[in-house]
Formats: sequence, structure tokens, C-alpha cells
Amino acid sequence: MLDKFRSYAQTKAAQVILALVLIPFALFGIDSYLNQAGNNLSIAKVDGYKIALPEYNRAIENVRNRMMSEGKKVDPAMFDSFEFKESVVDGLITKQLINNDIKKSQFKITDQQLSQYIIGMPDFQKDGKFSQELYDKVLQNNQLNPKKFEESIRNDLLIQQVRDGLQKLTFIPPNNLTETLKATSQQREVTVAEFKTKEYMAKANISEKDMQAFYDQNKSKFLAPEQVKAEFVVFSLTSILPSITVSEDEVKAFYKTNADKYQNQQQREASHILIAASKNAAPAEKAKAKAKAEDVLGQIKKNPKQFEELATKYSQDPESAKKGGDLGAFGRGMMVKPFDDAVFSMKVNEISGIVESDFGYHIIKLTKVIGEGGGFDAIKPQIKAELIYQKAQDKYAALAEDFSNKVYEQSSSLDVVSKKFNLPIQKTDWISRNESDKFFKNEALMNALYSKESIKDRRNTEAIEVTPNNLISARVVDYKAQSTKPFAEVKKSIEDYLKFEAAIVHYLPFNKENSLTLGTELSKITFSNVLGQGIIAIAQGTLIGIGFYIFNITDPIFWGVVGVLLSFIPIVGSGLVFIPAALIAISYQNYTAGFGILLWGALIVANIDNVIRLIINRKYANTHPIVSIVGVIIGIPVFGVLGLVLGPLLISYFILLIKIYESEQANASNEIEK
Repeated sequence: MLDKFRSYAQTKAAQVILALVLIPFALFGIDSYLNQAGNNLSIAKVDGYKIALPEYNRAIENVRNRMMSEGKKVDPAMFDSFEFKESVVDGLITKQLINNDIKKSQFKITDQQLSQYIIGMPDFQKDGKFSQELYDKVLQNNQLNPKKFEESIRNDLLIQQVRDGLQKLTFIPPNNLTETLKATSQQREVTVAEFKTKEYMAKANISEKDMQAFYDQNKSKFLAPEQVKAEFVVFSLTSILPSITVSEDEVKAFYKTNADKYQNQQQREASHILIAASKNAAPAEKAKAKAKAEDVLGQIKKNPKQFEELATKYSQDPESAKKGGDLGAFGRGMMVKPFDDAVFSMKVNEISGIVESDFGYHIIKLTKVIGEGGGFDAIKPQIKAELIYQKAQDKYAALAEDFSNKVYEQSSSLDVVSKKFNLPIQKTDWISRNESDKFFKNEALMNALYSKESIKDRRNTEAIEVTPNNLISARVVDYKAQSTKPFAEVKKSIEDYLKFEAAIVHYLPFNKENSLTLGTELSKITFSNVLGQGIIAIAQGTLIGIGFYIFNITDPIFWGVVGVLLSFIPIVGSGLVFIPAALIAISYQNYTAGFGILLWGALIVANIDNVIRLIINRKYANTHPIVSIVGVIIGIPVFGVLGLVLGPLLISYFILLIKIYESEQANASNEIEK
């Protein structure tokens, strides 16, 4: 498609059409098409930066979480108070002012400073030292990844750096002084509109009769999906492992045959403390670093058990310092040579002297030796495990086909395969088709379980591989068809819904009848606009493509797609495609094609809009085309490209509110006259 577009775009005809097509985009402003809906919705603006509502909500939630983590009593009423909300907004504004100052002043937090701060945070301390496990757990509980968390901490440190700088400086630069004074002297006015639906819901009384009536009128909303109870067997590689044996002779023979495989495979686990000093550092700097390393080594010699604690405190290798100096497992040649030579000459739990490398001065502790080193005896458990797993794989592959055949041949029961392969028959509780997470999270297995053969004939499913080396066959033992949930089961949810509805109606400035009318009509208008606009666009684009094909206009499919997109602009959208095409054809004296396209567009393409809109409006809502085009003109500058849909919707909502308001006023006048 793109290649066709590039080639066709070089022709004069295409250039003229595209130029005319782009006119409305130029009129409405290209920038507006790039904006997303809601970008202009903000609670404050600081030097051009908009503080959006989601940011405000996150700030409130952060305060709540901090109070709970500190063991403080959380009073919900506090979060609803105007003073609290004002303080949150003030805090966000102040924070943004400081962020702006950070950018201007080019403050910086180094990776080393960041690492040292995080390591020292109380939240990640266990038994007086940093715990990587606790760090990972805290981040997981708060749905944070390390990168985002570290960025947040870095930003907090930057803010603190600015604040400390302002407090300690005897001279404040003019720009800092100005912004600081602004932040401390500003006053802001905030208007808040609240609908306290929870309070009204607690007071609302919904009768049994009303709940029953709602249930009777909306039974389709309370359908319970079809469900099955099943029994199943799992044939897996792990179920075979206990039956596999490997003799001593087999292990020795394998070791002899694969001796080369185990050469130079010894690995070591070690921890270290690094006092950094580059190889190009000045002699005085190197001497200072070495002296510090010797001091740390002296502390270790006094108490070797302090190694991890001292590594966390003094090591200038940020990643390993977080883990008490732990470097994990590594083979020979993976470290720099002086380090490598030292660690591979040490014994387990031995602590080295000062080892100098290009990175500085190391103090090393060897914690574990992995692999060969003790000869055959050292590697024997590894070889035995490898042989057992290999034999199990071979046996699994040989028996898997037999298992699959048996569940198919003896399809009326799982007893045969259960006895033959010594597999327990397991059972499920009631599960629906969309609850695959309760049953091995495998869609193919759920489809097989809900097939006609499984439900009606109660036959075993085929053997399905749900994960590598795991085959399952299941059988339906009980079935419940789709049905309406009994009233007693859904009564509480109906009551909650009706209470919420009553609360909304209570806070609307209309009587109950008009409030319900508002809700109904809003639903109809929304459905009518969204559905209608989409159907009309597709229909007009398709007809444009057909017309271009009939009258032999180049690339009818491409121009049909363009027609779909432009038809979202009411009334004039489709004309932006077929009118230029007709004029170009006429200019080339191709009168048949030109006038043919013009008539086709005017009589067929344009009128399909009226036909479809009439059908939809009659069925759902009565929205005039003029309303749609005014909505587009207003909506695009505000919402961007989404204004094509949101604009007409909002205008329709506005007109509906006016109608209801007029109805309210008329009712009020009638009451006065009475």
C-alpha cells in the first residue's frame, strides 16, 4: 500500500486531490490533531507545565500510603477536607517550581550517591544491613520497577539538594530568590465540586419490590455462564523421574567419555570490597585509596563476620555493595587478571590481602567452589542428575504417544490410563469457559473441555500439551448450562446499584423523572453518534472506492480508505475526495468519468449519510447533522482528532440539558399557576 501511495503521489492528479484533502486539516490546525483528549484538563499550571488530575490523585494516595506505613491512624474525613486538598496542590506546585530550578541550575546526583542512599534506606534493612530480597519485595508490592523507583529517588535527592543549598547559602542567586519568594508568598484560589454519593447511599432505602422489578426487567444482565466439573490426569516428565535409576558404572562411563566437557569448568562464588582508584590516578590519590583499603582490611581481620556489613558500608562497587559485596558465580578468566589469580588460589571462607587492579584495591572473600576441583567425586552428583534427566526425557518421549492413544481409545473413562501409567485422577470444582486461569491457563484445553464430545458424550479430551513435557487429558463429569442467577444471589449487587443510581439522581439539579430521562437519552445519544459515525464513514468510503473503480480512477482502494477517514467529518468529509477527483477528470476532458463521479458522489455517497443517520436516529436518538458538524468544528481544537467523535457528543449533551432545563422550568411554572 505504501509503495503504491509513493508512486501515485508523484502524479499531478494525486497531488491536486491530496492538496484539497489537506485543506480542512490546515484550517483546524495540525497541532490540534496531535493532541489527545484531556490533555488540557489540569488543576494547575506552573511555567507552562500542567499538573494533571492523575498526578494530583497519585499525590493523595502517596500521602495515605506513607501515613499507613508509619503506623499513623488514617482518618478518611481528612482526605475529604478542603485544607488537605489545598495543601496537596500547593505541594505539587512547589515541587514543580523546584524541578524547574533544578533544570536551570544543572544540579546532579551521581550513581554512587544514589546507590549509597538506597542502601541506607530503613525500608530495605534486615538485621542491620541492606537486603536485596526485601528491596525486590517492597518494589513488587508497590508495583514499581527498579528503574522508575531509582528515578523517583534521584529526583527527591535533587529536590533536597536544592533545598539544602538554599538554606546554607549566604548568597542566593536572583533567579533562586525570585522563585523561592514566589513559592512562599503566592496565594491560590481553588474551586472544588463534590458529589458525596457514599453518604447518600448509606441513607438510601431501596425496597424489595424495587429490587425485584429491576431484576425482572434486566434478567439478561444476571446470566451465569455454562460451567463444568471435570476430572483429569497429568502425564509429565516429573512423574517419570522417581522411576529412573542410574548406576555408579554408568556415571563413571559418562565421565570418562565426556572428560573434556568438565575441564576448566570450575566456578567460584566470591564477595569483595572495592576502594576505587583508577590506574591513571595521581600517586597521592592512589596512596589515599590504598590506606583506606588497609584500614577496612584491619577491621575485617578483627572480626571476619563483619565482611558483608563493611562491604555495604565501604565498597565503591554499587551493584555488589547492595548485596554485601556478593559477585555471584564466575569462571576463570571472567575477572581482571590480578583479581582472577587471587580468587582462584584461595580456599573457601579465606579472605585475601589487598589486591590491586585497574579499578582500585580489592579485599576478596571466597564463599564457594562450584564444579570440578575434587575430581570425579566432586562432579559425580551433577553427572548423575544429568543422566537421570536424560533417561526421563527418553522415556517420556516413548510413552507420550502411548498415553495419547490410550485416552483416545478408552475415551469413556480415565481409569485405564490412570492404572497403566500410575497417575492419580484429579478433580476440579465448577469452572466456566473463561476461567482458564483455574485450569492450567490453557485455551486449547478449555476449548476441548467445552466441545460437544466432552459435554454431551462425556468423552475424554485428547492429550493436550499445556506446557513442555506436560500432557493432560480431562473429562467432564458434570455440566450446568447458561442460566439466570437467582434473585437471592444478586440481590445485594442490585441494591448497591440502585442506591448509587439514587445518589446520582439526588445530586442532579432535576426531578427524578427528568434525571432518569437524562441518563436514558445520554446513553442513546452516545450509542447513536459513535455507531452512526463509524457506519457512515465505512459506507461512504466503500462507495467512493466502488465509484472510482466503475469510472476507472486510479487506486480506488486507496481512495476508498482515504474516504473512510475523511467521512468522519460530517456532511463535507466525503466530498473532499470525490469532488476534486471529478474536477481533475473534467479538466483532462474525461467528461464521462468526471460527471459520472460527481453524480455518483452527490446522489449515492452523500445521500447514504442521510439514509443511515435516519435509520439510526429513529431507532436510537435524534441528532441533526448540523449538530454533528458544529461539534466537529468545536471539538477538534479542544480534543484533537478525538474531537471528531467527542465534539458532536458534547454538543448533543448540551442540547439535551437545555431541553430538560426547559422542561423543569415549564413544570415549575405550572406548579406556580396551580
